[in-house]
Amino acid sequence: MKKILLVGLFYAPIALAESVNYYDPNGQLTIVDNAQEVRVIVDQNGSQGLEITPSNTGQTFVYGDELTVIESTPLGIISY
Repeated sequence: MKKILLVGLFYAPIALAESVNYYDPNGQLTIVDNAQEVRVIVDQNGSQGLEITPSNTGQTFVYGDELTVIESTPLGIISY
């Protein structure tokens, strides 16, 4: 029984990582799709921001005030 529960907990974060919804302290919603990793950064003044590691398998989409597309290329990471 413990092995089945452990496997379920291990695979759950992978399934949830396809899309991340983040509300900043002002109530602004930001949606990140297809990112490898998304981190919330809080500085000394309490300001918050997102640090996004783009996907290696395609484009990463960031929906906030505007749409931003992030893509890994052989020459580096580009966003537009």
